[in-house]
Amino acid sequence: MSARFEDDRPLTLSGFLAWERRQPERYEYVGNEIRMMVGGTVNHARIARNVTSGLQNALGRCGCEAFQEGLKVVAAEQVHYPDVIVTCTPPDGRSDVVDAPSLIAEVLSPSTANHDLGLKRRNYTTLPSLLAYVVVAQDRMRVVVCARAGTDWAETTLTHPDEAVTIPALDLSLPLSEIYRGVDFVTAA
Repeated sequence: MSARFEDDRPLTLSGFLAWERRQPERYEYVGNEIRMMVGGTVNHARIARNVTSGLQNALGRCGCEAFQEGLKVVAAEQVHYPDVIVTCTPPDGRSDVVDAPSLIAEVLSPSTANHDLGLKRRNYTTLPSLLAYVVVAQDRMRVVVCARAGTDWAETTLTHPDEAVTIPALDLSLPLSEIYRGVDFVTAA
């Protein structure tokens, strides 16, 4: 079922963006459906913080900037709120949309894993500016890196603390030990 305005008009991308900016909550517009964003776990927040700060430190003064949550990316006429965005194109400080992301990272949750690895991945990889899509598990040490390789995408899975997310086009390397610093994988029985 497609999303519609109260007066039964179909909801367009621009209509959604205008509507969502007036809401107290955050929403994504995916597959012509409106999805309310929900909170995460402490591990989710730690990983997102570690990735953002690690990327920003690795980027140094190259002109690229890392952002954590709160900003939108429009891809394939759909609106997403990535956990982490790196852009090398200076964004408009008044905008809530990053137009040219170079790297997007998502922290997986049980409720979002299929969505993040499926539809979001397909949408994000349509962006001409995107060099890498990084998906980070929060229940175990596992990072999937989808990096642009010419016109194709190469996927690498990392599982060891000595391995690192490496994006040569951005001249950065981020060790898994840093991504997972402070994360507790112990689960209740």
